[in-house]
Amino acid sequence: NALPQQYNGFTLEEFLAGGGIVLGCALALQFCVSRIAETDKVSMEEANRRARSMIVPGVIMQPSGVLAAVVAQDFGCRYVRAS
Repeated sequence: NALPQQYNGFTLEEFLAGGGIVLGCALALQFCVSRIAETDKVSMEEANRRARSMIVPGVIMQPSGVLAAVVAQDFGCRYVRAS
């Protein structure tokens, strides 16, 4: 699926390629792992492997996304809530 023309360049991959830093939340990922394990009837280990295979390469996982955002802001980063 291609993005509409006005959103060209707005992908995580392109942001990372341009030097952007993207942090991921390991707590949120565990939610996904649990859902995969339950839905697909696989072990937590297999669900974890599947979930991690879906993470965009270059995303830096953090133990807690909220804590990571607070610390990043202390160093001058900006947080934009998208929802």
